[in-house]
Amino acid sequence: MAPSRATANASQLIKVLLVEDADGDADLVRAYLEASPRDEFRVTRATNLTDALEHLRRTSFDAVVLDLTLPDAAGASGVYAVRDLSHAPIIVLTGADGDSMALDCLAAGAEDYLGKNELQARALTRAIGYAVVRRREQELRTMTEARSRFKAMTDATGQEGRPHLSPLRAREPEQFNTCVWRYYETLLSYTTAVNAKMRKPRQGMSEIAERLGKLNCATKDIVAVHAAALDLASGELPIERQCQIVVEGRLFALEMMGGVLEYYRSQAAIERGEVMR
Repeated sequence: MAPSRATANASQLIKVLLVEDADGDADLVRAYLEASPRDEFRVTRATNLTDALEHLRRTSFDAVVLDLTLPDAAGASGVYAVRDLSHAPIIVLTGADGDSMALDCLAAGAEDYLGKNELQARALTRAIGYAVVRRREQELRTMTEARSRFKAMTDATGQEGRPHLSPLRAREPEQFNTCVWRYYETLLSYTTAVNAKMRKPRQGMSEIAERLGKLNCATKDIVAVHAAALDLASGELPIERQCQIVVEGRLFALEMMGGVLEYYRSQAAIERGEVMR
């Protein structure tokens, strides 16, 4: 889907990670971007893939401009490594004989490629700007569709034409809201840990599972809490972060369902033990 003309023509702030080891090429790209009359580009440079990945672990970027011949990576391997850490669109820069390698990079997930020997300011800014708009529109659709699916699961209407609330939301709305906020905070920690390849917040997850279990929550309650947490994300976070939460949050929801089920099993075991005594 092509970006709408109004969206594509709107001025935007674009944070770019430039991965280029050659000083001359890096200076040229930076000069082209910073001289853009339409969009404001903020450029961060890395001279090798290792440094680039470290930047991506610490900072969110709107686009990555990636040289295909780096000291520690060449061709599609760099694209795969960046894609593992970031959803930002990747524009690859190729040498005079790099068309075949560039096509491999497109297959690996790059958005576009430009030849260094014919690089022009307008082509560069246009490629990055359109890639960013396309990615943001895609992420917005992903977020909207996911929220709609969860909302449909929790707000199906009955014969009276009124939404069926989850049992917990209908029974104890204040407790429901408290659970949503705790769930949301832990969901943020969970997705941050997953994207940074760190340890998941198991203690926080266990505390939420226990809270939900004590409130006798069923699967529909957990889905409703998750949907409400996504609503909070849509009001507070940028689109890229929302998309991360939607994608990684699916597994989080499944793990929370498993945690609540484990709580019920442990309580049943305790009750059986008390009966035996």
